[in-house]
Amino acid sequence: MRNIYFFIFCSFFLLESCSSVKNVPQSAEFKKKEPIQNNEETLVYNPKTNKYEKDIQKPIEEIKLSVPKKDTTVPVIEKIITEKPDSPIITTPPSNIRNSIKKNEYEVVMILPFNTQDPNNNAENISRNSTWAVHYYSGAKLALKQFENSGATINLSIIDSKNSDEEIDKINSRPEILKADLIIGPYKSNQSKKMIEFVKDKNITIISPYTTSANPTKSNPNYIQANPSITRHFEALSKVISEKHSIDKVYFLTQNNDNAKSRSKNFKNILVSNYKNEPFSALKELIVPDNYLTASDFKFDSLILLNEPIAFVIPAWDERYVKDILRKIENDRNGKQVVVYGMPQWQFMDEIKSYLNNLNVRISSNILLKANKSEVESFRSNYFDTYAKMPDMDAFNGYDVTSYFLGQLIKSGTFFQKDSPVSKELVTKFDIRPVVSDYNGIHTIEYYENFGLEVLQFKWSGFQLVE
Repeated sequence: MRNIYFFIFCSFFLLESCSSVKNVPQSAEFKKKEPIQNNEETLVYNPKTNKYEKDIQKPIEEIKLSVPKKDTTVPVIEKIITEKPDSPIITTPPSNIRNSIKKNEYEVVMILPFNTQDPNNNAENISRNSTWAVHYYSGAKLALKQFENSGATINLSIIDSKNSDEEIDKINSRPEILKADLIIGPYKSNQSKKMIEFVKDKNITIISPYTTSANPTKSNPNYIQANPSITRHFEALSKVISEKHSIDKVYFLTQNNDNAKSRSKNFKNILVSNYKNEPFSALKELIVPDNYLTASDFKFDSLILLNEPIAFVIPAWDERYVKDILRKIENDRNGKQVVVYGMPQWQFMDEIKSYLNNLNVRISSNILLKANKSEVESFRSNYFDTYAKMPDMDAFNGYDVTSYFLGQLIKSGTFFQKDSPVSKELVTKFDIRPVVSDYNGIHTIEYYENFGLEVLQFKWSGFQLVE
């Protein structure tokens, strides 16, 4: 097994391979304010009654749990003032799109960190830093086979980024890059930024398979972010939350650090924009430091009402913190119904799974691995027969990105992103849309991004689409 993977490692990334491609198979398509009214109610924890009680006062913009003094632990919930973010209304075509040219032969470059310079890579072992790139490329190679009879030729060049910013500067001058129609990679965001800016004024499309940056570039329709940004996740969850819960029954639980507070602030602004023309009290938030999670006096039970499900929103992915706060909710709910909205990273956290079912956890994701799906099982079998190893998520990702984007390149030409269809590949949903800005009535495409998110719920032993 090691020898097979090392053969891949040593042989393929240094070679330029060509494959004939005819008739791209059809991919499955998915069927496809008013000013905010804030009241001034604040809930304050009363240790005498062991409940949160109303305290009428002026709302404040920053919400924090009060820091306990001496032997007291009295969390305070205060109101959040949010504003609806501006979003341009598109009435005219963007000014910076280019023509899409269909060819019989396409030049494609894949840039991955194989790290051939790493002394830990040898005939008996592949270093941890290189393994994921090998898996990704192994999945991509299997995807290429479906284009062998498409009538077009794909000249695929594989380049080792060596996980180095300096190497990216060298790669940008290579002839494979200068004549490329499509680039997939690199992996790291800082390296991707260099490549993204390099292709900005060229007729080259670049796809970032892993970067999740918000606003990664400006006026650059050549860039496609295949992985949805956190903003897209906030939008997808906000739509569901606003449809299923009154806003006065929604509580944000925020970790006590600047990054977490900023993340919650962005999420809250997006959520509030989804509530229209209905009376509601302002959102509530608890800043929950780690030390509160072990404090016996700090409880959620007075927030959780019988027959009125409370929605807790936890925009965090620190696994220990998430596990502790879910345990606290589970211990305090006393059998009452709650719904918890979390982050896509929760899908791969093993330590929290025991809490997910009872707490009706929902997350957003563009990845849904269905073990009983025939195409997934066929891929697993094919992958094992080829490489003597079961595929991991990097292999699935390599297959899906290659399958979808090369299919669109052959079908629609070099600027395929302007009208790419919605598609579900093996495990990944793609819905490529432009992110557009309006400057004095002139609409400009900043970049393209995958909006292909769905909200999943945890049931029994895994995540599935929300009913």
